[in-house]
Amino acid sequence: MYDKMFEYVKRIVDAMQITGRLRSKTRADRYGHSERVFHWSRRLADEYEKESGVKVDKESLEVAAIFHDVAYGIAKYPKRHSTAGAEICRKYLVECGYEAEKIDGICNLIGKHSDKEALFDPDIPIELVLLMEADLMERSGAVSIVGDIWQEAMQDSVGYVHMYEHIKKFSYEQAEGNPMRTDVAKRYWEEKRRLVHMFAEQLEMDLGLDDKEKGDA
Repeated sequence: MYDKMFEYVKRIVDAMQITGRLRSKTRADRYGHSERVFHWSRRLADEYEKESGVKVDKESLEVAAIFHDVAYGIAKYPKRHSTAGAEICRKYLVECGYEAEKIDGICNLIGKHSDKEALFDPDIPIELVLLMEADLMERSGAVSIVGDIWQEAMQDSVGYVHMYEHIKKFSYEQAEGNPMRTDVAKRYWEEKRRLVHMFAEQLEMDLGLDDKEKGDA
């Protein structure tokens, strides 16, 4: 159903990889991020509907997830990526013949998805809540650990301890607390938090760092 949309977004992001304007050293995974946010959005929406009985506009949510970071792939954009991404999506949807009301709703989600401080605003639509949660969820847990190792491995000098320290500084600290709003997302976040803590603690023990701390005491 969304194959053409994904292909469109991927062409933009792939073109950006050539010019090198994407911010992260792991820029090749920017398109992968959008794919994973799409899947998290769908997963959260399905479970939220079942538990709450509240209807979610899944089409708008899923299209917004596909396009939410597309502006990271624009060589030069004068506005923040969420606003620019909404404009790119609007142009695409108009050309595809979507209704104006539907387009406005989707572009509103894209344009506001970066405003994570608004996650608990009671007036925002549930689709925006789920998109924000999916965006945060994707960058946590196992994926976050892999990202930490990936980025550390690209440094000139790298070792297991460096990777451990990177994980503790980013993934471990990120997992503290629970930034989610819906009960469904809160449960998934807790699972991710336990995974990160368990991994970091196991790695610490495997590297003998727990013994060093005892020796220094």
